[in-house]
Amino acid sequence: MALLAAVKAGIFVVQAAGNTGPSPKSIASFSPWIFSVGAATHDRAYSNSIVLGNNVTIAGVGLAPGTGKDTMYPLISALDALNNDTTVTSDMYVGECQDSSSFTKELVRGNLLICSYSIRFVLGLSTVKQALQTAHNLSAAGIVFYMDPFVIGFQLNPIPMRIPGIIIPSPDDSKILLRYYNASVEREGQAKRVVKFGATALITGGLKANYSVSAPKVMYYSARGPDPEDSFLADADILKPNLVAPGNSIWAAWSSLGTDSVEFLGEHFAMMSGTSMAAPHVAGLAALIKQKFPSFSPAAIASALSTTACVYDRTVPCYTF
Repeated sequence: MALLAAVKAGIFVVQAAGNTGPSPKSIASFSPWIFSVGAATHDRAYSNSIVLGNNVTIAGVGLAPGTGKDTMYPLISALDALNNDTTVTSDMYVGECQDSSSFTKELVRGNLLICSYSIRFVLGLSTVKQALQTAHNLSAAGIVFYMDPFVIGFQLNPIPMRIPGIIIPSPDDSKILLRYYNASVEREGQAKRVVKFGATALITGGLKANYSVSAPKVMYYSARGPDPEDSFLADADILKPNLVAPGNSIWAAWSSLGTDSVEFLGEHFAMMSGTSMAAPHVAGLAALIKQKFPSFSPAAIASALSTTACVYDRTVPCYTF
């Protein structure tokens, strides 16, 4: 009701639709006097990839430098680089590379260290930043994260890395990496001790933005309508969300002291995703409309935005309804 009072006072209110999609009636901004905004993709991407020694290329994420285009580096799994004092039994999360003292530096030095990305990273119990520190302490040439199959439906934003690195977000692609690695390693004895590391790879890097002609699409997490009328979720005669706007992988101002995401601790900008990133785009447009047409009411601004939105795709120029 406070937002209704704001609208009555002439304030145009923009609200994020919510990140609970893609189920129907999942929208969190359902009041008819509020302008609700969903999240869509855009044509900018920071593409990173790893090229395996068998010429298979796997796409991934990571705002990281590459290893170089001409040199292939040996791959070594964190589980194959443990020192004599560490076992998977004593530390079941050792594969997440959170403690450099668990590994043999002589084995890792100059190689690409393979680490697991589990649900603990999503919960903040493990961090990419700490794994990067481990790789640095061990003098690794770079780091490769494969996705735990139990991490599903999670939006993974590109994370800044100061050494060559990549996160493979697809569990299926992660299996391709691990199959190649295991097929290239020679082991002996009952303990399966490694006698030769045969897998190699290079990381292309993901510091440069790439632009495509792909059409925007609604992100899977963006909350959907139709608008619920009551607690029984009957359909209301209101279209929600009102618009979608760029909301995925958006550069946002960030406090260097912010602790919401430890991966961006100390940074002044962060790449964020969600309908909360889409709403400011529309709020900014509304401010420009209000500046151009000071007499416009909140309803007039909403009408101007909704009735002049464009359909944009690969071949058809943007046009207005």
